[in-house]
Amino acid sequence: MTRKIAWSKAGDYFAEYFIIEGLDGHKADWVMHIGGELENKAEMPSLDGALSTERPLKHMKDIQYLDKPQQAVCSRFSVDGINVYLHSWVPDGTLYLGHVPDNPSIKDISQVVERKTGDKAVFLHLIETCRENAACHSVQMSLKDGKAVIEFNEQLEGNTVPRKIVF
Repeated sequence: MTRKIAWSKAGDYFAEYFIIEGLDGHKADWVMHIGGELENKAEMPSLDGALSTERPLKHMKDIQYLDKPQQAVCSRFSVDGINVYLHSWVPDGTLYLGHVPDNPSIKDISQVVERKTGDKAVFLHLIETCRENAACHSVQMSLKDGKAVIEFNEQLEGNTVPRKIVF
């Protein structure tokens, strides 16, 4: 298992590369909890039943999913007036969005699960937080020549600056 993170200089976004090797056909889940609500609910199918029969994923509810999306998927959450943009790349897996009990379990929070099956799982993300408009646009993610690549345009003081992060 290897995880690498690249922070922006301003600290308002970061890129994440997480790889698990030697799965031998087993599944691997990447999970993120967000104490806010999903704002850009897309036309996604709903999952009938539970994501798992085992804890903790058996508690996930209101589940929507995308199976093998070929482009980066942007999920926008609102957390106490802060926007959280999660760009995920799961072309060979499934993206699940739903709710789980918080800790303590007096309310529900949003949960993102990315599931991949095979010999190796690569999870690639660009995560941005901001109060108003996102600075990161046109996000593209890929694996090229054994390297994970995130390319996007960043809005800085009215200028568009192309960015490329290679892991």
